[in-house]
Amino acid sequence: MNSTNIYINSIFKRFKTSNKYYLYDANTNNIFEINKIIYGLIEPDRKENEIVIKREKVEKLAKYYPKKSIIKEIERLRNFISKELCFSSNKPDISFGINSIKNLYNQSYTRQLLLEVTQNCNQRCMYCAFSGRYYFNKRKHSKIDMPFYVAKKSIDFFLNRIPNDSHDNFSISFYGGEPLLKWDLLKQIISYIKKNRKNREIDINFTTNATLLTSEMIEYFIDNDVHMTISLDGPQQIHDRYRVFRNRKGTFNVVMDNLKKIKRISNDYFNRNVNYNIILAPPCNMEIINDFFYKNPFFTENQNLYNFSQVDVRNTSFFTDFNLEKEELKRINNVAKLNKKYNKFLIEGKYQKLTFEKKLFDSNFHKIHFREMKMLGNTYPVHGYCYPGLRKLFVDVHGNFYMCERVGNNFKIGDINRGFDFKKINEFFSKSEEFFADCKNCWALRLCSKCFNSINKGDSFDEKSKIRFCKTSKVNIERNLKYYCEIRESNFNAFEHLKKIVYK
Repeated sequence: MNSTNIYINSIFKRFKTSNKYYLYDANTNNIFEINKIIYGLIEPDRKENEIVIKREKVEKLAKYYPKKSIIKEIERLRNFISKELCFSSNKPDISFGINSIKNLYNQSYTRQLLLEVTQNCNQRCMYCAFSGRYYFNKRKHSKIDMPFYVAKKSIDFFLNRIPNDSHDNFSISFYGGEPLLKWDLLKQIISYIKKNRKNREIDINFTTNATLLTSEMIEYFIDNDVHMTISLDGPQQIHDRYRVFRNRKGTFNVVMDNLKKIKRISNDYFNRNVNYNIILAPPCNMEIINDFFYKNPFFTENQNLYNFSQVDVRNTSFFTDFNLEKEELKRINNVAKLNKKYNKFLIEGKYQKLTFEKKLFDSNFHKIHFREMKMLGNTYPVHGYCYPGLRKLFVDVHGNFYMCERVGNNFKIGDINRGFDFKKINEFFSKSEEFFADCKNCWALRLCSKCFNSINKGDSFDEKSKIRFCKTSKVNIERNLKYYCEIRESNFNAFEHLKKIVYK
């Protein structure tokens, strides 16, 4: 057998569980169960996705398996390749395939408008994006507020892009700083939205630290069906560690008093319209956080309204300032233990008994379970990227347009006077295609979700951040593929519950 018998130059990943061997093929987006011989035959050579099945490889496997069996499996591989069942040599060019940015944006909606109503805040949370601990975040706390005319022009721009007869869901959100510092402005904006939205469904919501809520505010939000997302990290010893007033005193008691006030005024509104943003910042005890939210009678009726996130480890002094590097590793290990618990409960058919593990891990498996099952074409876009200003449009206090609140004041894409800057947006797409051109060679091409906020350094695309992001993503995706197959080996219908979950 010579070295030219089979040459594989494809984008795929082999992996194994405790009991079985698998092949994930990116071109078909399929997961194949394979045997141990094929697993050995497709062991990559020096390059990750290039394989030459040589005599040496056959001789090595022949120590463990009959040579006839090996030859039979080689013929099976040949058949797979010839019928394009897997191992296609197709490596698509990374391209969004947009002929005209202007036409695309003029024919599209913006789903969510976020208004930075103020850069002022009555708190000084230690991990805040505007705390000064993030090297490339231009914006810091200030007393600059958004004038009403800026809010009005932003809303007009947003509404004018939505057809009057549209029945899709759209939202306008208030962001800060702390939006409740601009109470009169909020009322003025909400009144303007309600007068001008016509028949269009526009949800109104805001993110708040909840320390400034009054009965008057609560009743107003109830009357106008406004949704609020409250920052609450857990019980007092956890919440007050980082979420503090300017004088460094904790905010927990004030927040809980105001939550009780909301519930007392309208239990229905409390359970339906109040969400929570929970930061898992080290050192954090997952069990204590879980018990606080899921075993606390106070929250029993709105347990699906939690959003868990973590402090961004990139380009920040937060972890060194508070000597938290080891604690962050502990947090990661705790999350891994929760992941195994999630897997175990799915295998045993006990999904409904899980609590915040659902929030942590459902999305990982949703992405795999409902992946697009068709062949890759000649081109493929940067997967998981938002089109700047379409899914979200963030408007700062001055009326400048940015991609979203996470990216903040980086990479301006327009303003209230000129609208979208198509030249700048086109530059963003072009740079993205160039920056991610090597994704065509990556087996994780279709399962990876990228975000500018994960790979940027201010306004710029950062190669070092991309390298780290790609490395971490591939490790996580391979682990999730392995877990996904392990779970289905024991309980094939374990992921049926994901059909009821919609990710936007």
